[in-house]
Amino acid sequence: MVDEALLSGLKMGNEIAFRKLYELYAEKIYKTAYMMTNDKVAAQDVVQEVFIKVFKKISDLKYKEAFSSWFYRITINSCLSYMSENSKVKVLFDENEFNNIPEERIYFNPEDNALERELYEEVMENIYKLPRLQRITIILYFYNEMTIKEIAGVMDCSEGTVKSRLFHGKKNLKEMLEHKKIGKGVSRYGFGKAD
Repeated sequence: MVDEALLSGLKMGNEIAFRKLYELYAEKIYKTAYMMTNDKVAAQDVVQEVFIKVFKKISDLKYKEAFSSWFYRITINSCLSYMSENSKVKVLFDENEFNNIPEERIYFNPEDNALERELYEEVMENIYKLPRLQRITIILYFYNEMTIKEIAGVMDCSEGTVKSRLFHGKKNLKEMLEHKKIGKGVSRYGFGKAD
């Protein structure tokens, strides 16, 4: 969380404050960008772009309480821009790329057995098949552990819209996974009920 002192330092262009911000958010932004684009290089580019934009626009931010939503909105918009500008973004889930993110930095870690790993990979692969807004909502809610209110701020929409996207995203994901006969196991990850 960004406190008043850190925000003041950022607004004054303090290099130490920007290093601190990078330490706090770089891994989260990388993980979010990788999950959005499914491309390691794209995720690294997005991280750089996000911090450049934050550096240039931090003086526009008026309230520290709005920082998280503002920061993630920049991240999501950067991902979407990258995806629309680069037709080479991978479509299929690359397990090796995701496994290269240090495990202690991943919020969603299944146990280390074959069945759990298979289910986890299926969930990840099918998340990429969701419609864009549902995918973003699922990523922010389950992987970044954001609240409905925070997601509404990031996506600049109502909480009702976020709930609807979450409902339909979970429902679609569950249907895709049940089609492959592994749907019963997804409930432990929060996708089992579409409510």
